[in-house]
Amino acid sequence: MDSQALLNWGFRFHETHRLYEAGKALASPKVWKGEEDEVQLGVAQPLLVTTARGKYDRLKATMDLPKSLVAPIAKGQKIGTLKVMLGTEQVGAVPLEALEDVPEAGIFGRAWDAIRLWIK
Repeated sequence: MDSQALLNWGFRFHETHRLYEAGKALASPKVWKGEEDEVQLGVAQPLLVTTARGKYDRLKATMDLPKSLVAPIAKGQKIGTLKVMLGTEQVGAVPLEALEDVPEAGIFGRAWDAIRLWIK
């Protein structure tokens, strides 16, 4: 099979989809002991996935995030993972990053959240 035929086969039977844009919020988990109550998470680079034609509808994305987040959180800090599955096969995975800084709260805010975390 020559290279032109291989390229034709690839383009004929596969398609690439842009699943997520860089810098757009995909999740906003709760943040403890921070000036903000939540942090927006997204991907640093666009997430592109190539699949066999007709299988795009079977893609499923899941997020692995920590159970709790405690400030301070820096913009760009890796918080979790976004995984893309096609059936039982993982076809993509990228880190989820904080899209903004979440500074640590003042002494009273931290104390209040510490009590709430202890009760939780």
